[in-house]
Amino acid sequence: MRALLLKEFRLVVHPSTYVMVALGSLVLIPNWPYAVILLYGVLAAFFNAQNAREMHDLSFSFALPISRADMVRARVLVMALIEIALVGIMALGLVARSILGIDEIALLQPLVGLPANIALLGCSLVALGVFNASFFPLYYRDPSKIGVPFLLACIPFFVFCVLFEAIPYIPGEAFAALSVLGFANAALQIGVLCVGAVIFILLTLLSVRRARSVFADFDA
Repeated sequence: MRALLLKEFRLVVHPSTYVMVALGSLVLIPNWPYAVILLYGVLAAFFNAQNAREMHDLSFSFALPISRADMVRARVLVMALIEIALVGIMALGLVARSILGIDEIALLQPLVGLPANIALLGCSLVALGVFNASFFPLYYRDPSKIGVPFLLACIPFFVFCVLFEAIPYIPGEAFAALSVLGFANAALQIGVLCVGAVIFILLTLLSVRRARSVFADFDA
């Protein structure tokens, strides 16, 4: 598996992926729709799949002494690592906001969606997990066709992003507690982060299982 992961990073991962991961730092912008950051994360999956096609990665992989299941696991694992890195950059941005006093500036401006806090990280993981569970099973029906699977996977992804961005506008104490800046109400928000991490893992594992099943029937 280590060799497969190295192959993915060297031959499949598009250089723009690292720029997109770095864009997790956009969380430093006061009162911004932070779900937009996640769009860059899912675009990485599109560009990497496109790069794999242009590099004839499928033909190369079939020539290796590996199973189709291993090919799927490696590709999804690399994408999961990219997504975790993106959320990790966002987490570092939350710390930087506190140090730089950006949260104080944000308090002076109107709220735009879910603010930059720990709960945002948990919601982001769920959104990325939803994308994985939708995209990879569709993509592995025919890895040469990328556009339609990507667009279809973006539908549930965007729906969930709209839902979590709407949290501050939903009445209720729990929703209000999730809508504060920074590290306030830390216990509740850490709980959301932990639940989000578990859901992300489960959805990503589900994507591997479903993608592996459909790829087994793919006629190369």
